[in-house]
Amino acid sequence: LPYHLLIDLVRSILGIPFGLPEGEARARLDRELAALLADPSAAADTAPYLAQLLDLPLLPGEAERTRVDPDILQGRLLAATLRLLRGMAARGPVVLVCEDLHWADPASIEVARQVMPLATQLPILFVAALRADTDSPGWALIGHGRETFGEALTEITLEPLSEADSRTLVSNLLEIESLPEHVR
Repeated sequence: LPYHLLIDLVRSILGIPFGLPEGEARARLDRELAALLADPSAAADTAPYLAQLLDLPLLPGEAERTRVDPDILQGRLLAATLRLLRGMAARGPVVLVCEDLHWADPASIEVARQVMPLATQLPILFVAALRADTDSPGWALIGHGRETFGEALTEITLEPLSEADSRTLVSNLLEIESLPEHVR
């Protein structure tokens, strides 16, 4: 799904769960942007692009603004994301955790690649979890992170669990005492 990573990020930051009715979700988006972005014109300029990203109703006049070439739209989504993160960082340190980046779509990875340098300017910590699948679009972020942050980047490589550790994990997760040994 294009921009899935960005969709999850924006929903999380603005507190908009997936099950929330569209009208309520749009109202929350507008309210949270107004609170995060001190400049009302910045909030008004950001809202249509985030609403379109989240597939929320557009207000009168917003549809024309968002009906642009895909490359221009990606630039505006990036600008909206940067505004959102700057607003969050103005309140205090921000930790962005992105899981399963090995499944992320190329559009999300491109936005993430362009957002990462904010960590050199603002109190933002990026945490990315992904499998060592060097063919996935998400793997490109590792190389970009190495170039951007150098020694400030910390990589933690996890090795596969041993058979005993795997059994313990399964046992703890399932909490089923009567699980047959061959299933364990």
